[in-house]
Amino acid sequence: MNENEIYMKNLKVEEVPWHRLITAYGRAEKFPEYFDILWKMSSRKAVNTAFSIITSETEHQSTLWASTPYTIIFLVRIFEHAVLERKNNKIAEELAEKLIDFFILVAECFCDLDDDETEEPFPNFSDMLEEEYLCPEECDDDELFQLEEEGPFSQDLFYSIWYYSYKALFPCKPVLEMLEDASYAGKVNDLKALLEE
Repeated sequence: MNENEIYMKNLKVEEVPWHRLITAYGRAEKFPEYFDILWKMSSRKAVNTAFSIITSETEHQSTLWASTPYTIIFLVRIFEHAVLERKNNKIAEELAEKLIDFFILVAECFCDLDDDETEEPFPNFSDMLEEEYLCPEECDDDELFQLEEEGPFSQDLFYSIWYYSYKALFPCKPVLEMLEDASYAGKVNDLKALLEE
């Protein structure tokens, strides 16, 4: 297990400065609440709402955001939990399929990058949390709108966001093997193919 894999495995929700990570529509400050709703899988309506907000804010028109790779880390953990619970919880089964769909979308975003958009990613996953890449602690609505429109993306950060969003999906690969009997096994195979190194 390399350093980035160890980082993804051990990262805690509270260690991520969600309030300083840009999404398609603002900041990711409420994401920990949404992760909790998804993990509990106790209300279909609440799960659907939380899932819709998270996915629409971390992928928009094939664009990924600074919040996306960190979000994927925790969605993969939720996915594993949902797969383990799916036989006893219909919401878990539905959530597992929704997450497969979203993971496919994110993987396709990375795989569809043009060669001229690719560079070397940052050496470490955690490098994306360096001060220069975070949204300022204090910024008004106009400044936030500008960040949403332009993204705080230097070219190296841009590629690292795509690269690590993709790499953050890899821990779900063993879990995919548990879904051979799922009604959405075709989607599972599509995701497996996208995660071939």
